[in-house]
Amino acid sequence: MANSSNDRHSGFNYRPIALLPIISKVLERIIYSRLITLVGPHLSPSQFGFLPSRSSVQQMLTMLDSIFEALDRKSCVDCIYLDFKKAFDSVSHNMLLLKLWNSGVVGVLWDWFQAYLTTRCQCVNVNGSSSTFLNVLSGVPQGSVLGPVISNLCE
Repeated sequence: MANSSNDRHSGFNYRPIALLPIISKVLERIIYSRLITLVGPHLSPSQFGFLPSRSSVQQMLTMLDSIFEALDRKSCVDCIYLDFKKAFDSVSHNMLLLKLWNSGVVGVLWDWFQAYLTTRCQCVNVNGSSSTFLNVLSGVPQGSVLGPVISNLCE
């Protein structure tokens, strides 16, 4: 678990990291190439994170272009910046599976994603002592290849 703040005593300042075997990451990379062709057309054009041929620089240039166009028209420009706290941890598995289905992920690939998301369990290990394993009821595995792109579906 990674500590995202200086307060080491609060459990809210830790986030789970999926420690996946190499073979799992290889399999996820193979599935990623198929997945991106299916879900790519269903992603918002304003989504730039974790996608091939898109970057934060492109996102910034797109935003600046919109701002300058509005200023040229003598319009007001308002910006709202949002940061979704614990976004990876709070993704609903049922909603994500429905979005995958609606994006064309069906059959064996959909079955694989259902198992990938719903058969996970985790424990906490501190100084060599481990808690009991509990089922993971929401979220995508942080540290995985597929986690970022499938979380984009829930935008």
